[in-house]
Amino acid sequence: MNEKELQLILEGGEGYKIEFKEALTNIDKELVSFANSSGGRIFLGITDDKAIKGVKISNKLTSQIQDIANNCQPAVKILFEEFKDILVIIVREGENKPHKCSSGFYTRVGPNSQKLDRDEIIEFFKAEGKIRFDELADFGTKSVLRNPNIAGLLHRVKYIEKMGTGINKMRGLIAEAGLLPIVFEFGTFFTAIFKRPARIEPTVFDESGGVFEAINDTINDTINDTINEPINEGIKKRLTNELLHIVEYGFITRVIIENISKISPATAKRDISLLKKLDLIKFEGARKTGRYILTEKGKMMIARVRE
Repeated sequence: MNEKELQLILEGGEGYKIEFKEALTNIDKELVSFANSSGGRIFLGITDDKAIKGVKISNKLTSQIQDIANNCQPAVKILFEEFKDILVIIVREGENKPHKCSSGFYTRVGPNSQKLDRDEIIEFFKAEGKIRFDELADFGTKSVLRNPNIAGLLHRVKYIEKMGTGINKMRGLIAEAGLLPIVFEFGTFFTAIFKRPARIEPTVFDESGGVFEAINDTINDTINDTINEPINEGIKKRLTNELLHIVEYGFITRVIIENISKISPATAKRDISLLKKLDLIKFEGARKTGRYILTEKGKMMIARVRE
């Protein structure tokens, strides 16, 4: 650098690749900002209004700045150039973006270093190709952190779960719900395809059938023995139809009860409560994806009426 070049820089002022600093305050922010952009130069010893104050250049000062650069995540690569009592810090564009300092992620916007918010950080990662799924060996059984710093950040901002748990968690939940396995397609990213099961239309059973009448009579006897409250015939017939659905398909849910009995969610819940109180059904599975099946008592009742 020479005097003429310095004057041209002062006349042009701060910009996308030029920053004036009077002291080291917040210099880590400027370092990562340039590293996350296209690189740039920091002129230490020049104020924001272009006044040359100068600094005492020493090994201690350059070592301090180098330590600050090394403490960024990942470390920022820098070089030094001296002109009179001005120390020029040359910041190279990062090869492993994004870089982070103690106060967060920054990038260069015009003559300013701008902090990135959560969504901007994620978009930055995507733009830099850091969120990728191109290593498909042992997919779902092995997780290798391509960049532990990025993974840790995304976990802290609640954008991802703990690394290595997602694929098997999805597979387990799908299997527990008795649904079709997930299909994965791969490219730069992977796509998870969730297939809908074939729809089972709820069946309304013939009330004149012998099995219906036998179950209805048994429910009536069970109610009289178990519940000290009157239950009208309409409810008994609904309960019978709901039990027959379990016999036919192996399970029932609140939504299915609403459909086959043409009742509200609240009434369906009361039907479920009655059948549980009679110890004829029980719940199995996860809270959101589970279903109701026959208890041992319920199975014995069905076996008796079929004899």
